[in-house]
Amino acid sequence: MKKLKSEISKYKPTAKTDPMEMLGNTIPPHSGNAEVAVLGSIINSSSSLLKIIDFIKPEVFYNKDHIIIYRTMLELHRQNIDIELITLTEEMQKDQTLNKVGGSYYLSVLSAKIPTSANIMNYAMYVYERYIKRCLIAYAGKLIIDSYDTKIDVLDQLINAEIDLNGIINLRNIDYMQNHEVESITADKDFKEEYDF
Repeated sequence: MKKLKSEISKYKPTAKTDPMEMLGNTIPPHSGNAEVAVLGSIINSSSSLLKIIDFIKPEVFYNKDHIIIYRTMLELHRQNIDIELITLTEEMQKDQTLNKVGGSYYLSVLSAKIPTSANIMNYAMYVYERYIKRCLIAYAGKLIIDSYDTKIDVLDQLINAEIDLNGIINLRNIDYMQNHEVESITADKDFKEEYDF
């Protein structure tokens, strides 16, 4: 019983450890620079999309404009159309999404920021890792809210929590994440922002 009490006390929130108090208005983990690098790499080399398409889905991006742009890239790929500045601009004009993301100028900014697509996998992994962290935060938030709800059966909650956590754990099961040591991304100063990501 003494051991059980000590185990329970480890998870008892305090003023300093309660996640709801600690987070406040903290911005969720993301890398605007890496997202820009991924999109710019694809614009500059359409075939580079094939390296990341299996695990980089639209929802992996944090920036809503980047989600829209990437969805359009996937649609062009589905149509067997090369992804480059002109085709991307035309497709987004047709879908009436171009102005929502800052117009053709912003697409050209994405293209200009990345001189080579050789490191797209490294950039993509930074985006993906931040996505997993956001999933963990969402999971933890749901767990906290459900834990305050006394109407939810505790055993059901534990089972559901395990299922949800396993789903997040499975996000890591891609060969690149398991076997590749990601190189350090280009320093922020090398991504001199013209937009506030």
